[in-house]
Amino acid sequence: MDEMDHNRDDEISLLDLSVVVAENLKLLIIVPLLAGTLAYFAIDALKPREYKSEALVRADAHEIALLRSARVLNEPLRQSTLLSQHDDRIQAARSSLLEAMTLEPVDGTGMYRITLTLDDPDEANRLLTQIIAKLISESEPLGDYRSMLELQLETQQAALDDLTASFARLNEGYSRLLTGGDGQVPLIQGEIGQSLVALISSIEAKRQEVARTTQALSGSLSEEDVIQAPTLPDNPEPRGLFMISALVVVIMGFLVLVGAFAREGLRRASASPNGSAKVARIRRAFWLDRKKA
Repeated sequence: MDEMDHNRDDEISLLDLSVVVAENLKLLIIVPLLAGTLAYFAIDALKPREYKSEALVRADAHEIALLRSARVLNEPLRQSTLLSQHDDRIQAARSSLLEAMTLEPVDGTGMYRITLTLDDPDEANRLLTQIIAKLISESEPLGDYRSMLELQLETQQAALDDLTASFARLNEGYSRLLTGGDGQVPLIQGEIGQSLVALISSIEAKRQEVARTTQALSGSLSEEDVIQAPTLPDNPEPRGLFMISALVVVIMGFLVLVGAFAREGLRRASASPNGSAKVARIRRAFWLDRKKA
């Protein structure tokens, strides 16, 4: 009977749990709130405010890949504060810039949303503006490809000039034929009319070729492809301080509660002979009590 009563005493009932909570209520309230407040002000002081500049650009995957290249980013970076923040190391500054920049496709529009998040709103707006301007200029063909396009444009323009001259000559002959009056006029008139129609069609097709080549030489992107220019952010991005502080309060409250229950359990265990030996072993395991020789 004594052993059964002793075992019952060792058990922690719901009432015992309530007693532990009541006795440690002040700690359960004050310590978590204090930890949450400290976390709030610490994060507010250590985590800089961030500002997001955003632009919308009509572009394809190739042009967006070009946007992330050193060919586009290096020149704007040399005029930014990011370079000095990385001891004038362009590669480190470029890596930091890529981490601060996001490129998201806008579904079904053929556009990309480009955002740059920095701790200075003016710098974010200015740097993103320069990056997009550099992307537009770098979309122009270079080297051998540009030379090929220039030669192609020259050939197309010469062919267009020849077609236009042929049309003018044929049209002039057609006009003289109409004023001459001849029995064969209806027959010849029909043939010349068909030739004129064919020439007009060829001239229009060649003009489209010239326009496409001219556009390719001027670059795949233009200022018209910038649907929304980079914005100048007015307000900083939310930093989630209250959410983090609330999480700290919950975690600290849980730890305090666990500590209170552990202390109560050790107190109960120390009240019995068997429990005292177990407590002593726990203390020795955590180097809290050296075993006497």
